[in-house]
Amino acid sequence: MIHKKSTLSLNSQQHPLAQDKAAQLKTFFETGQHSPQPRSPQENKKPLKAKPQETPTKPKVYSKEKDQHLRLKAKKERDKNRQAVFDWLLSTYPQCFSEENPKPLKLKIEKDIFAELPKNLVFSRLHIREALGFYTRWSKYKEVLAKSTHRYDLQGNAVEELLASHKEYPQQENNLEKKL
Repeated sequence: MIHKKSTLSLNSQQHPLAQDKAAQLKTFFETGQHSPQPRSPQENKKPLKAKPQETPTKPKVYSKEKDQHLRLKAKKERDKNRQAVFDWLLSTYPQCFSEENPKPLKLKIEKDIFAELPKNLVFSRLHIREALGFYTRWSKYKEVLAKSTHRYDLQGNAVEELLASHKEYPQQENNLEKKL
């Protein structure tokens, strides 16, 4: 029996499938890797689009001068916010806060301040805490704390006695600062 060689013909629907399969086989023989997944006939009808390659982003590297400049700028901003809050505290609660005659503050006085906060303030609770910390670390405040007998609320009323351990702490800190 003699076999006739038949010609291979593809219809228009098989043509994209055959091209895709040929590309997969070529990739396999060249690299030894299979294509990710076989595609369905509906996907094969769509022309393939090349995906744009993403370039990896490099982390920003600042020079020492730029880094110092940014830190200095942030410090100035914090100082400005703290001073604004401190000025607000001085004007809002003059019976409690004073630059000339500081009074020992009631423990957890920030809770009292937060309870009375107006909603239209331009600074946050964190700024208030920072300003209170700055005020209570002030050397003049520590001197008054060591000599006083009571703590005061926002209206300037004596509310609780100062414990001996609270009086000793600022004195110990002042002694350490003098040694340094």
